[in-house]
Amino acid sequence: HFNAAMDKQDYERALAALNHLKSRDCDQKKLRKMELHFHLMQGHRDEVLKIAPQFYRIHDQEFAEFVRGKRIAIVGPAPSDDQVAEEIDQFDIVIRTNYRGASSLPPAQDYGSKIDVSYYNYTYTKQVLFGAENDYLDDLKFAIFKNKSDLDRYRGRPTSAQFRLMNQINDFIFNGKSQMMQNIIYDLLHFEPAEIKLFKSNFFMSNQRYYASYASPTNREQQKNSFWLNFATHDLFTQLRFTQQIVNIKNLNSENSISHILNMKPNKYCEE
Repeated sequence: HFNAAMDKQDYERALAALNHLKSRDCDQKKLRKMELHFHLMQGHRDEVLKIAPQFYRIHDQEFAEFVRGKRIAIVGPAPSDDQVAEEIDQFDIVIRTNYRGASSLPPAQDYGSKIDVSYYNYTYTKQVLFGAENDYLDDLKFAIFKNKSDLDRYRGRPTSAQFRLMNQINDFIFNGKSQMMQNIIYDLLHFEPAEIKLFKSNFFMSNQRYYASYASPTNREQQKNSFWLNFATHDLFTQLRFTQQIVNIKNLNSENSISHILNMKPNKYCEE
């Protein structure tokens, strides 16, 4: 009931569900996380910053200090017609996904060249943490992963990048699992950046899903075979609604092509 109410932005009903659970013998840590989510999705910054540190894990405090007061660009792998490369590189911090060295970066003239932080999905975490070469991690200030067990098993060389785990929204998604862009946004909202702006993420509104060098040949074939499974797992309307909620509380800006999509109603998004 709580997740459904939050998905519909029915915060009165969500609060009633949360209070009902508090009156029962429920896991207090989980209830506190639900309360954090309740405040985060409404832009209650003071409450978020009061609760979030209670759940800090390895290097979260360092990350909090790193992003505090900074302008942050999140740069996805999707194509767009917006000429934003120069703007991206002017941000204090630039976040990209699944960075595996300079050869995995997109064309700088379209996507900018700066990178400070990379978030990794499950597919590339194995390659980055347990592959033969990962010198490229020294290019990063932070490398951020999903799975604690992978970090616990890492026995590779020390890197200048600090490793941490992202705060994921999966526990509060009403249908399916969250995509990487939504997880990054959600993770950052646990801290105090001055601005978050999203670039090059078009919610699958183009024939080309990402720039040519984004996926390795092996992973391209895997993703091709699992294309429709990914759509089923990552419910597109849920991802769209979540991002629209964050925009509505003025905690996220975006380039023009993304703003156009975020202004769509679900039926219009489905048609296009």
